[in-house]
Amino acid sequence: MNKLYSVILLSIFLSSCAQSPATEVNYYLLDTPNVIAKKLINNNLQESIPIKANNIIIDDVLLPQYLKQSSIVMLIGENRLHYAHYNLWGENLAQGVSKLIQQSIGQINSPEPIHLTIEIDHFYPTEQGRVILSGRYMLRLKKDKKLFKFTLTQGLHKGGYSEAVKQMQLLIKELAKNITRNAKTL
Repeated sequence: MNKLYSVILLSIFLSSCAQSPATEVNYYLLDTPNVIAKKLINNNLQESIPIKANNIIIDDVLLPQYLKQSSIVMLIGENRLHYAHYNLWGENLAQGVSKLIQQSIGQINSPEPIHLTIEIDHFYPTEQGRVILSGRYMLRLKKDKKLFKFTLTQGLHKGGYSEAVKQMQLLIKELAKNITRNAKTL
């Protein structure tokens, strides 16, 4: 009798689980659906393919370890990171940054290609209603190279991850303008 009772309870439990609504997972892209560049992924190792954008070759976008996963990250408090479980990047974040930089870089008249490496330290929305992008980038032309630091912020006008990603896109485009301006000085 106990077995029959256990089977009935288990059946009721499983059927109630099957009927509960599933949590919706949202995927976000930084760039438009325009597929321009790819990274080769082999056994979880990534190999960069330089991307040429208007006489600038994007050699690499380096991310801190906490951004090398699919969850969108939010800064909570002064130093605590929250990983969103149902709001995820639809592609590798470094790849998305590379694509959007490539699409956003302005016209540069340089006789030779300029090489670009970007290293991001912080890239996230905060619970205080801001989005932060900071780090450094290096521009190299022949033997001449210059290192530039950047800290960009953008306010969130509405709440939610969708709004945060829109503001993150604006920060990447602002970084591209900064890169364009400084590349013209080489």
